[in-house]
Amino acid sequence: METGFCLSERTSMQRLGFLACAANIGDDPEQKNPEQKNPEQKNPEQKNPEQKNPEQKNPEQNNGEVMNYRIARLMRMWERGNGSQRLWVHAFAVLVCALQSWVGELSAAETQPPNVIFVFVDDQGYYDLGCYGATEVKTPRIDAMAEQGTRFTDYYAAAPICSPSRAGLLTGCYPRRVGNQTWVHRADSLSGIHPSELTLGELFKNHGYATACIGKWHLGFQEPFLPHNQGFDHYFGLLHNLDPVEIVYFEEEGGVPLLRNGEVVKRPADPTELTKVYTDEAISFMEENQSEPFFLYLPHTMLHVPLGVSEAFQGSSKWGEYGDAIQELDHSVGRLFDALKRLEIEDNTVVVYASDNGRGPGRTPQQKIRGGKLSTYEGGLRVPAIAWGPGLGLQAGEQSSAVVRAMDWYPTLATLAGIEVP
Repeated sequence: METGFCLSERTSMQRLGFLACAANIGDDPEQKNPEQKNPEQKNPEQKNPEQKNPEQKNPEQNNGEVMNYRIARLMRMWERGNGSQRLWVHAFAVLVCALQSWVGELSAAETQPPNVIFVFVDDQGYYDLGCYGATEVKTPRIDAMAEQGTRFTDYYAAAPICSPSRAGLLTGCYPRRVGNQTWVHRADSLSGIHPSELTLGELFKNHGYATACIGKWHLGFQEPFLPHNQGFDHYFGLLHNLDPVEIVYFEEEGGVPLLRNGEVVKRPADPTELTKVYTDEAISFMEENQSEPFFLYLPHTMLHVPLGVSEAFQGSSKWGEYGDAIQELDHSVGRLFDALKRLEIEDNTVVVYASDNGRGPGRTPQQKIRGGKLSTYEGGLRVPAIAWGPGLGLQAGEQSSAVVRAMDWYPTLATLAGIEVP
């Protein structure tokens, strides 16, 4: 079923109750810039001195009043905002609504913050999963994730290429604002993600989470830009692509290295092994941190070329090596869910699946998207995205056509974890 709502419909908002979970939505947009003041406009919360902020009370004793206060607060943001401000409120609220529907469990979430797993695949096109219309591959585990969660039909990457897209996701900012406006970071690059930006890794780590980045980094290779300086306690994977540029650059050293916390694990890295070893490492991290909240960022090297598929999945699809690699990724996602169940932490975990950018246009007359990677047509930016977390009350079996972008995950995941959005 396809769902949607208009923020101007106050009664619909109250019925959905999505603001009940938006405890840290922040101040009104116009109050962000103190230089933009209207002398005739006073703080509406001061018009009636008897109208106090119910959030100052015990939320366990006052959930209904807190909910009504937050609804009124966002409505003021909507009514006052200009077009861009309204778009921000809409996108943020859509994600929070789609991802969380509980009110009474807020206090429990504060004592037991949810685990967050973000599976970020490389170069997967919009139509390239079974639940998005692909007939050439079988993706039963990801399809099941969509059936038990929310599938976004109009989700957009931060950029149509790797490095800027990752920068937008991890900072919640437009890539050009954090030093990643063009192309990708090559092995000899002196630039990277802006060191002063607070990444998702840093945000979660600062609030008691164990953090790991397992997979392709691609956000700079000098010391200030490396994962351990961007909030990740543990890193395993490739800092780089496996493009010819990188192959030549590392040729005299024995090839592109597979690293674990700065130490070379294997050289050269074998693309046919990467999906499996990333998943093995991710599950080990989950096992080691099952008793505490964790943030696992899992940016797979696949489906970037050169494609690599383990022997067990070679020839398994009707789409050549690309389809085989998709089916191995599906198996990898299934292994993560199996581990969550075995560790008995699935009811306190949020899982997100998305692609960093698109790949190519539709393949049938019914698949209308045109363009591909590097293009600002839909095929370059519009990608699959699924959010799952039924044990935490996140919506299940839903399809959202609201326009959402990669930068929206930052405030949304922070809010779900009970972390104030900076």
